[in-house]
Amino acid sequence: MLNSENPAIAWLEGLVPNLRNGVLIHPSAGGRDFYHLAFYGDSILEVYIRRNLCQRYPDDDVGSLAKRRAILASTRALAFLAERWGLARLLVYQEGAKPSEHTLASLTEAFVAAVAISAGLNSAQKIKDFLDQIFMPYWDEILSTMSDYKSLVQDLLARRGQAFDYRVIEREGPDHQPVYTVCLVVGGKEVSRGKGNSVREAEQAAAGMFLERITLTE
Repeated sequence: MLNSENPAIAWLEGLVPNLRNGVLIHPSAGGRDFYHLAFYGDSILEVYIRRNLCQRYPDDDVGSLAKRRAILASTRALAFLAERWGLARLLVYQEGAKPSEHTLASLTEAFVAAVAISAGLNSAQKIKDFLDQIFMPYWDEILSTMSDYKSLVQDLLARRGQAFDYRVIEREGPDHQPVYTVCLVVGGKEVSRGKGNSVREAEQAAAGMFLERITLTE
């Protein structure tokens, strides 16, 4: 493998040409395997993230783990990794167009899948070593800089194709120190509530509560 300064590129260069092209050539430029690889890679990352959350935070309740999981598996986080790993600049895309954040997130997933396929059967340890090497160095940075629950909810529900909105249902307290209650409505149904001293703070609380609950029910 080449490029010891960038282990992700070293792993990429270790792939056979067909797999490497599957990762780097987007359908807009004639690629055929990009989104199939991304579909597979999504499940691998999900297992890796959840396993490490349980191991790193054994005393946390499931709700707290769910919030961290939503951050680490978000479109924003995966797109960030594609940039940091040097994959984004290598992506062959429609001429004159710029790949979206969602496309870069899929690029990360496709890359993970390609490495897993290359590793072959009984490859769990190699996949873990691979992700420990290229994902784990960014773990804490992602958690500390991307914990915007409203953005995470928007990302999640956009991928599911679900309409949603936030509604102020109550305002209490004096004018100089109000307390707002906001509910998050998904598909016409209230799914969570939050309180805060501003509408935005209450919306963030409602979004955070929703992220806790969805992992408990999935």
